[in-house]
Amino acid sequence: MSLNPPEHTQQRRALREAFGKETLQRLTTPIRDTTDELLDRLEAALTEGPRADFVPTSERFPISVVGRWLGLPARDFDRLHQLTRDHTYAQELFPTPRSLELADMASGELQAYFAAIVADRRACPGDDVISNWLDLWDVAALNRIAADVTVRRLAMFSLMAGLETTAALLASTVRLLAQHPEQTRWLRSHPEQTPALVDEALRFDPPVQVISRVAPRDSTLAGVRIAGGQVAYLLIGAAQHDPTVYEQPDTFDLRRPGRRHLAFGAGAHYCIGAGLARTMAIQFVEALLRRLPGLYLPSPPLWEPRVAFRRMESLPIARRH
Repeated sequence: MSLNPPEHTQQRRALREAFGKETLQRLTTPIRDTTDELLDRLEAALTEGPRADFVPTSERFPISVVGRWLGLPARDFDRLHQLTRDHTYAQELFPTPRSLELADMASGELQAYFAAIVADRRACPGDDVISNWLDLWDVAALNRIAADVTVRRLAMFSLMAGLETTAALLASTVRLLAQHPEQTRWLRSHPEQTPALVDEALRFDPPVQVISRVAPRDSTLAGVRIAGGQVAYLLIGAAQHDPTVYEQPDTFDLRRPGRRHLAFGAGAHYCIGAGLARTMAIQFVEALLRRLPGLYLPSPPLWEPRVAFRRMESLPIARRH
């Protein structure tokens, strides 16, 4: 995310091929199987007790799909998700010393983990995306060491970019569905509108509220002077509630026309995994609506105190029979 052309263009091209239509088609079965497995557990929990916490489900879903795609051992999934969560503290607006320490330790452990994965694929290449990247960068990079470093970064980025954001999107979407039962009933009779639901959830409550950019030169934006080299913080969450752009922006409306949003960014750094994230959310929500009607919130969610990244610590759900 911090690269500029030509390095950014070269590495993004490799990722674009990995996140293309062929990958989405290949992941259809893993997404469906993971969805069914997690909904089986959630349904069992709601049968055994009056309520269940949805957050573990939302967090397990993306690591299971992306982890399987990267060919990572399932035994590592829980730890990888925890490390990814800790790493995002470095992107908060007001990180505490302790949170920065956690982010630093997570970064070191993730780099060591993926260095070992790359070394393993070097020794025993297979028909997987990391092995394919090694073949690609053996041709494009200056030497094998440079190729290994690039592939390690690509694999690490592919994992970290999608876990917290997709988990937050799922939790937010389920929360909004439970809080708007009339729209949920309408959606059940119009399942083809599930993509509209996901886009409105991304607009109304984006997983990433704030992003940062470094100005390449002195400039003026909306009357504000920004010096070259200065960091500018862009408030995506606020922009998507701009009344000059959206009619009744503080109203959640899955039938909202236009459905424009900035949750995936824009321009050269537009989220490379946007198609995968939307596909995962759409398929999961479609199955959830079929299998678990009557969901509601027996108590409010518990939020982690963050600014840049939205994250619920718990989302209690219950089901009316």
